[in-house]
Amino acid sequence: MKLSQMLTKSEENFLWSGSNIQLKRFVDEALLLSGKWTSPVGDTKQFTNESVIIKWHGPSSKKLSVIKDDNSSVVDALSDLIVKKLAVNSSNTDDHVDTTTTTSKPNETCNTCDSRDAEIASLKEKIIEMNKVIVRLANRQNESESSKLNYAAAVSNSFEILEDETLSNESSNDISIQDSAESINNMTINTGTQPDTHPNQNTRTKQDEGKKDQNISTSAQRSQDQQDTLLIGDSMTKNINNDKLSYAAKAKTVCKTYRGGKIKDIHTNLRKDCGERRLRSIILHVGTNNLVPDDAKEAAKQMEDLIVEAKSKAENVAVSS
Repeated sequence: MKLSQMLTKSEENFLWSGSNIQLKRFVDEALLLSGKWTSPVGDTKQFTNESVIIKWHGPSSKKLSVIKDDNSSVVDALSDLIVKKLAVNSSNTDDHVDTTTTTSKPNETCNTCDSRDAEIASLKEKIIEMNKVIVRLANRQNESESSKLNYAAAVSNSFEILEDETLSNESSNDISIQDSAESINNMTINTGTQPDTHPNQNTRTKQDEGKKDQNISTSAQRSQDQQDTLLIGDSMTKNINNDKLSYAAKAKTVCKTYRGGKIKDIHTNLRKDCGERRLRSIILHVGTNNLVPDDAKEAAKQMEDLIVEAKSKAENVAVSS
């Protein structure tokens, strides 16, 4: 608030509604007077210089008296300030009335309402479009989940075909090994029935036969090492009995279970379990833990890498569904 706004007039007396500090600033800045301030009694404040004495009787009475004014300049100045103040207040009041009158025109009010209606209609359209987007996203999510399940079913069918082919190959290998064993037995029987006409030659023959038996035994041991079968997978394989599985497969079979294992986990543990050995068969049961949380394409790529790794470790690879 301006200092001049605190100056008013009641009948013949000037009134000051501000504080004594504000009064000192008013005398200094508005009246351009310099002099000395004193407190004669109570809240009374008095300004004095050579030609002017002004007394303020305190905030209770607010009366401002000009005791001495040799040139009448102080009274004139105070009167002028009050006149200007009244003129400014009157102008502000007129502006306010005009503004109120202008803003209350019916046409402008209607235009404002129309503008609000247009904004509301626009917001409704945006909401409808957003709902359509939400529906499209939900449909895409359902399609994605459906495609994952279809892909999983296709992979499972492929694994079953591979498993059937592996079992067929195992049967063929068993027949081949059995035929080889019978041939070896026949060779041993025929050798034992030959007459001993040349002792030295017979000795060499026995030594050769010993070497042959040793080679056959070594080959059989290597064949036995290669006949090992590894079944590795997630928690679905936890209840498989190794002995019963070995009996059914007619070969030493080991089952390794990694609960909650995903494709990457089974891949890592396959390397550890196989080491440098060459197995006859590897059966994989994996992928169910990747269906929901993982991307279908990424899971398929991981599955391809796992099968390639398994083929490098065994003659036959099957995937159990």
